[in-house]
Order: sequence, then C-alpha cells, then structure tokens
Amino acid sequence: MTELPFVTRKKGEYQKTMIFRVYNVFLLSPFLINVGIKGKNLNGFARLTLIGMGIGTMLYNGKNLMEDIL
Repeated sequence: MTELPFVTRKKGEYQKTMIFRVYNVFLLSPFLINVGIKGKNLNGFARLTLIGMGIGTMLYNGKNLMEDIL
C-alpha cells in the first residue's frame, strides 16, 4: 500500500477502516445483491442498481482490504 507523506493514520483508525471493509465485503455487499435478485416488487432499474452497487462495493472494498492485509 502506498502511503502519502502528508497523511497519517493512527492504529485505531486503521483497525476501524479494516472492520468497515470486512463489514462491506461480507455483509453489506451480499445483502444488496440478494435484495436485487430476490426483490420481485422492484422495477428493473432498481434491481440492477442494487446488484451493481453490491458488486461494486465488494470489488472496491475487497481490493482495499487485500491491500491492507498484505
């Protein structure tokens, strides 16, 4: 992970960020995808938006989580 010279990150902030990313990847993203797939009362645009947001959130936060771990 590339550190910017003018940004300082305390240990507590790092842990909060990692917890937030784990939550996004393993709870929020699957929930959004599931609601998008099973939401029969939603119109097509809303369903595709939820699925897209779930996939996008999973990819973005998953990538950043892997960078934080490695």
